[in-house]
This record gives sequence, C-alpha cells and structure tokens, in this order.
Amino acid sequence: MRQRSIFRSNDRILFFCGPSGGHLFPGIAIAQALKKKEPHVQCILITSKRAQLFNLKKWRSVFSQIHYLPEFPAPTEKWWVYIPFAFQLCAAFIQTYALLKSLRPRLVLGFGSFVTFPGIVLSHYLKIPNMIHEQNVLMGRATRWLLKYTDALTYSFPNTAIGKVSCLKQCVGLPLREEILQSPKLKKKNDGKIKLLILGGSQGARELNHRILDVFRAMSDPEKAQIAVNHITGYRDFDAISKAYQNLDIEYQIWPFYDKMEDLYRDTDVALTRAGANTLFELAYFGIPAVVVPYRHALSHQMANAKYLESWEAVRVVEETGNADELEKVLRELFSHSGKRDQMSSHIKNIVQQHAGEAFIALIPQIVSSKRSS
Repeated sequence: MRQRSIFRSNDRILFFCGPSGGHLFPGIAIAQALKKKEPHVQCILITSKRAQLFNLKKWRSVFSQIHYLPEFPAPTEKWWVYIPFAFQLCAAFIQTYALLKSLRPRLVLGFGSFVTFPGIVLSHYLKIPNMIHEQNVLMGRATRWLLKYTDALTYSFPNTAIGKVSCLKQCVGLPLREEILQSPKLKKKNDGKIKLLILGGSQGARELNHRILDVFRAMSDPEKAQIAVNHITGYRDFDAISKAYQNLDIEYQIWPFYDKMEDLYRDTDVALTRAGANTLFELAYFGIPAVVVPYRHALSHQMANAKYLESWEAVRVVEETGNADELEKVLRELFSHSGKRDQMSSHIKNIVQQHAGEAFIALIPQIVSSKRSS
C-alpha cells in the first residue's frame, strides 16, 4: 500500500543553494527525486547571481521558480571584508523574508554557503520545517552557525564530526543528479589512449590549469602520444590555456564549462581534479581513479575530503604547495600501471551511497510532522 503523502497539491518547497556546482547539484538531485515522488509539489530554487553561469534553464522542469539573492563576499580573516559582507547579508535577509512571506513554503531545504543562512534562520523563527545537507567532511561555517536553527542535519561522509546537536542528524551520502544516475556506466570505445580528464570544479582552478601544462611540457613525445586530454578550464583561464595547448603537440579537447559531465566521465581513465565533494562522488559513481589537488584556500574542507578518500586508497593526493615534480611523478605512475588504476577504481566505488536522495527524502515526513505537532 502506498504511503499517504504529507504534501498537499501545489505545496512549495524552497531550495537554498550556494552558486557553485558543489552546492547546486545536490539540491538539484533532491528536487529531481522529490518531483518523481511528489509531482504535485512546487520546488523553488533560491541561489545567488553567480549561479547564472550555469544553464539553470535546463532544470526548469524541476524548479517552477528561480530567485537570486545578492552576491556577497565570503568573510575572511581580514576584518574589513566583513563590512560589505554584513550589508549584503542584511539585504539577503530582507529579500528572503519577503520570499518566505509571499511563497509560504511547507518546507525549507539548505545546501550550503551563506545563501542558505537567511533561509534557515528565518524559517526557524517562522516555524517552517527545515533541513540542511552538508556535502563535505568538515562542516562549512554557514552550516556550523545554523545547527541551532535547523530541524535536521544530513551529511555525505560518515566521518563528519557533528558534535552535540539537538536536531535530527543522519549520514545519507551525497545525492547525485538524475543525469548521472541514469547515464550508462559502460565506457566509450577505447582507441588505445589513456583518457585524462582535468577539472577544477564549476569555477575553474587556475593553479591546477597551469601546473598540468608544466607536466605535459616535461613529457617526451612518445609519452604524450599515449594520452588524450579533456580539459575544463573555467571561463577565466580558457583563452590562455587554449593557446598554450597549441604548442604542446598533445591530443586534447578543451572547454570553459561542460554541462553534460556524464558523457566525459564515460570517456575517462584518470581524472585530475580539486577535492569538492560533488566532483569526488560523481567520479566515484563511475569508478574513475583520481589524482586530487585540494584547493588550499578552501578552509581545509577539500583536504579533509581528499584525505578520507586517500584512506580508502581510492585517490592519490598531491598538495598544491608541495614539490612541483610530485604531480608529474604520480600521473606518470598511473599512466603506466593499468593494475593500479583498476585497484583505485574498485576502491573509489565504495564511497557512493546509491540511494542518498531517497534517504534524504525519507526524513522529510518526520521533520514536517514533528514541526506541525510542536
């Protein structure tokens, strides 16, 4: 017997997501899973203007509305940055309050960054049920500050340190989008070359982009003839990196951004990447061994993610501030040892929880019912 839905026709659920793929994509994954289970529910995305770099129209069938909060600088150790941050955050609170009063959502969901902050705080005081999903091993500042305002905290990694909280907490894994889950895992026909995928996340990675070019320059012609490169640079570096490849004598394709990553994953033997949680879980789903260079300014989040996978012998970690020859050494090792690649592929698959979206959604009735009865 099908369980009776807790949602009424045209109930609204607000999704507060930061503007990077690491925050947006898990939110999109949950919205897709919810619409499949509750097609009469309206999912509404609230993010910031930087998310317009993505082709958000692609998910218009999932989100009935998209609203943009102001873009504000993340707070740092430099005290003067807090001044514009505070003004923009106040503006975000005012705009979010207006949205909550006009849209009257049944549920508010937060997926990280300070875009999430006003939505969770205000929903708490307006007695609207809310939930947070934390993608990384180390909780972000916004998530830590929001723990006392949320009804439930879900997270991706089993070793995430939560501490004592009064809200419901559960490790559900990282929800993956339908585009990933429904993509065939079978690799494309191999032409004998090792396919290297280079990506620095949705915003690109300047240090990574230039470091890999140095590795290619150090390779012999026979070594370069063994590999084919797919490189996503980000918009900022695209022109410069494109020009550099013209003098490398290596097979390559290059894009500033690519919105059908599932196609590239199926054509990848080794990945060189940052350590954003969403990218790591997508690589794990396709069993792609990876060399991971964590972004050193990501408040240790990326390093913690990378070290967790390294403990599974699923990735090789190269520090951004480390020896310049280390990246070259590790890549050469993986290119020349297919057995090592196969072993890492087997290990990285173990971190994926196939039904993360369903596990997240299964908690919703408990949160909505408990809020209604309180």
